[in-house]
Amino acid sequence: MDLLTQLQNHQDEKTRLEQRLTESDVLSDPKKLKDTTEAYNHVKEIVEIGQRYAKVKADLEDAKATLNETSDGELQIMAEEEIQTLSLTLPELETEFKLALVPPDPEDK
Repeated sequence: MDLLTQLQNHQDEKTRLEQRLTESDVLSDPKKLKDTTEAYNHVKEIVEIGQRYAKVKADLEDAKATLNETSDGELQIMAEEEIQTLSLTLPELETEFKLALVPPDPEDK
């Protein structure tokens, strides 16, 4: 499963947990509320990292497209600089996202 699909799955899970946090059976049970809140916070962190990854990936693709489509020398230089910066950032975010996707160790609770 690719990372963008995993991001979408976690966004869906975040939405589901947000809904659960408004339901009376969760709100009336302190243990359910605690467990659901912990799960939500974990998924929210994954989604935030994944969204940063997705944005940098999309920005990199846009910069490459701009470089290929433009004949304006100044715009080409700007696109090349952006490509260099984003090419360094993307692998770091990819690693951070992959690490965030690793389920937490239940022994750490």
